[in-house]
Amino acid sequence: MSTWRGLIGPSLAGMLIAVSNEGWCFLIDGISYLAVIASLLMMHVHTPNGEARSHIHADRAEGGLDVRLRSFVPIRTILSLFAVISLMGMPFVVLMPIFAARVLHGGPHTFGF
Repeated sequence: MSTWRGLIGPSLAGMLIAVSNEGWCFLIDGISYLAVIASLLMMHVHTPNGEARSHIHADRAEGGLDVRLRSFVPIRTILSLFAVISLMGMPFVVLMPIFAARVLHGGPHTFGF
């Protein structure tokens, strides 16, 4: 189901940009966050009073993440891949409107497509 949302959402946004402008996409995106904020405000989290609070470094050491990163190559590879994608992929997404305007000499229609 999440694959469909990943395909349909950007496609609808592209059509909306082609028909109008980017402002409507930002407005709809902002309104969609209101539902998330409302659902978070309706949550009731029960916290027992008797529990002692632990320290973040002790929790991390207990989880063994440091040992797994050094010794287990697949986890180290996956985390390295995520780091590279975050550093190299995000500028591409952010600069796409400028690429559509200056390189492809288009406007909102080109960017939407």
